Amino acid sequence: MSFPVIDDSFPRIVPSFRRLVKLLTECVEGGVDIECAINEFQECDANFGHLLSSFMNVVRLREIPQENGKLVLEIIGIFARISSSMSKLYSFMEANDVDNAVTCTAEICGHLKKLEAANQRLKEAGRSKGQYSSVPVIDNLLAAGRIVLDKKGDWDLLAGRLEFLIPEWNKLLENDSLPSGVAEHDAALDKLAACVSSKDIDGLEAALEEVKSTGEALMKVQKALSKKEEQVFACPRCGASFTKYERTCPSCHARMPEPISGTAALTEDAAMFEMMPDYVQKLFETVRLMSHNQKQFFGDFRKAVEGLRIRSENALTQLENLSLKQAQATTQAESEAMQRSFELAENGLTKFFNALEIFDTIVVPVDQQAVDNALEYVVAGVEDMRQMHTVIQDFRSISG
Repeated sequence: MSFPVIDDSFPRIVPSFRRLVKLLTECVEGGVDIECAINEFQECDANFGHLLSSFMNVVRLREIPQENGKLVLEIIGIFARISSSMSKLYSFMEANDVDNAVTCTAEICGHLKKLEAANQRLKEAGRSKGQYSSVPVIDNLLAAGRIVLDKKGDWDLLAGRLEFLIPEWNKLLENDSLPSGVAEHDAALDKLAACVSSKDIDGLEAALEEVKSTGEALMKVQKALSKKEEQVFACPRCGASFTKYERTCPSCHARMPEPISGTAALTEDAAMFEMMPDYVQKLFETVRLMSHNQKQFFGDFRKAVEGLRIRSENALTQLENLSLKQAQATTQAESEAMQRSFELAENGLTKFFNALEIFDTIVVPVDQQAVDNALEYVVAGVEDMRQMHTVIQDFRSISG
């Protein structure tokens, strides 16, 4: 028995699974226990978790039309079967049970092919619903409002999308410097919220149109709405990030290293890597916007990619500089921790550069599958790159 052949028929939705199967195949062909691929398995399993989390977030926000409910349940069921098969595969790998591992891997391939097909049907269903606005958040509101107008029901769907939007909007209003048009859009949102609260079907269409006109006008000055970047602190133990410095991590309560303060923080080593998740978030946001209007937002997408490239190249330079200094560890444990941190940082950077290679091939019309594959590399790379902060702190503690 042999592991599935990685060819054009092999599922592409989770690239790390391809890497896992490739490594398992190499282990068997080289006469090595397949247990040596456990680390690759864990990375693949984490990527499955990221994919499921992203999908459930879309479901939670009710961005999928209700008529596709059966398809959503089908996809959740596929994820459950994948999770079960992955658990079995882990046991077989630990026991070096090649035959059962081969069978289990074939099962997972079958699940992934079904997931790809279901995902494609869901995308086609999304495209068929039409577009009411080039601004995604407004498009979601208008789509939910249209359901109410057409069916005179489903007020909860529209209320849910408003509840998701309002807190972020209120946070934006705390900014001291806002362009003209904010007051008009704020009033329009209040009017829509009152309409939804009273279930005023007669006033709904006018309220939706007002939100559309004021919101789209506001988007013309979108750059002026961008708040100044805040310094982000990353916990070297659990990777949690937050903008307000605390002496202990709010997530895992580990001791936090001393912060880098002042404007110089933006060019100092640790701060550079702590800020990287913000650039990743910008990249995800432009991809989401581009799904609604490729031509309009493709330029923003390319800028986000270049931002990721600059940060990745700078991080690589910092890593090489630190490596050249060859800090002398005082204990074996420090030496091993330092080496592990460098390896994690190198792995994270490799994943970012793999993603950039894919992004560089993207043109209009956009290949969404290729974009998704690249984003998966990015998500996996972020987890490793967070350890770059640990590299800096370890180096400082060892070298003084």
